[in-house]
Amino acid sequence: MPNSFAPKSALALFATPDPEYQTRVDAADQAAKAFLARWVEQAKDGDLVIGEDIPSRAFARYLANLMIVEPIEEGRDCLIRLAGSLVRRRYGREVSGERLSALFSPAAFKQNLARMQAVCGTGIPVILAGTVPQDDAPPLQFDAIILRAWAPKKDAMWNVVGIFVHAG
Repeated sequence: MPNSFAPKSALALFATPDPEYQTRVDAADQAAKAFLARWVEQAKDGDLVIGEDIPSRAFARYLANLMIVEPIEEGRDCLIRLAGSLVRRRYGREVSGERLSALFSPAAFKQNLARMQAVCGTGIPVILAGTVPQDDAPPLQFDAIILRAWAPKKDAMWNVVGIFVHAG
């Protein structure tokens, strides 16, 4: 199943707020690759729209992996508008309605905000390989894909972030 992962690995991901990230050309996880391919196909005629294209049948199988992020305060922070169950489990609580700055250390927040702003500005997706070290097991690895989409009123660009834990 593309959205499943081992409970022990999940606990490690959700206990560590700031994974180490590396920018990648392509995702490693098959579900992440499928999600990105679906996104590209659906957006071939222009940027997708929150509330029209997301959520939709085309993305239903990925909703647990997704987070919708709205820039606020003239781009100095972001509001988590919607967090799928994988994102909620990462933080151990509902994070919809919270600020992105409250979920990360200041340094990690600054990096994540810059990535999201770049994607909103260029439309070029960012693919990150995330790693969470574990004391008693190999590092947990996941893909994070940052995309842009129109806000519901098509008056601003927001981000859609997909998080996919590698199987294995």
